[in-house]
Amino acid sequence: MNIEAFPRFYDKEKMIAVGSFGKSVGLKGGMKVFLLSDFEEILTKGARFYIELNEIIESAILQSLKFSNDFKIKLQNKEFYNLDSKNLDSKNEDSTNVDSIHADSIHADSKSSKNHNILEKILYLPISVKSFNESNNTIILNEFSSKNDSESLRNVTFFSTMEDTRKNCKLGKNEFFYFDIIGLDVVENGKILGQVQYIEQIANTHYFVLGKDFLIPYIDRYVLSIDVEKKQIQTRDAAFLKM
Repeated sequence: MNIEAFPRFYDKEKMIAVGSFGKSVGLKGGMKVFLLSDFEEILTKGARFYIELNEIIESAILQSLKFSNDFKIKLQNKEFYNLDSKNLDSKNEDSTNVDSIHADSIHADSKSSKNHNILEKILYLPISVKSFNESNNTIILNEFSSKNDSESLRNVTFFSTMEDTRKNCKLGKNEFFYFDIIGLDVVENGKILGQVQYIEQIANTHYFVLGKDFLIPYIDRYVLSIDVEKKQIQTRDAAFLKM
């Protein structure tokens, strides 16, 4: 992957939080990584992710030896921010019964999932994995490879696109991503009870949240089936859960 891959605008709601970087480890840019994903295997050499291009990341880029002076000058002159934010890669516009849901590559964070109809375009910087050590959960990136770099990225969240998530995370039978469930109609006895606004986990149970006072636990007692293609969740006795 090109070290200086072009920053790009993406709809924030379509980016999936994969994990965050922790404290630095060693002198070669190693960092602890905390996954929000069920798929640790996605952290392979060369795997591509994205981080929001903000003041913290800009500072890290300016300190990094991996980026050319030309790239840094463009960054300082805000040239990347002058790009047409509507010029999104169409490939990334992601416009059966179940036993489990993967908070997937998982994870639709609470803010994005609760406001999934609000479009917000953010400029993201592509990053790629140089190495990942499963034994101690440490990662080294191609773009940031010094101790100072890794310190700058501490607590920064990294993301995947929906397209990359579908391609790189293999689901088992009757498993779904969070973002496939958001927006589905909940149907009971032919009547639509509402749409899934977001998914909340309480203890070990996932709940489909249809409204402030309407939560349906994702268990066999209430959920009969999920059909992503038909955009429907079939339930029984769930109507009585509305407060």
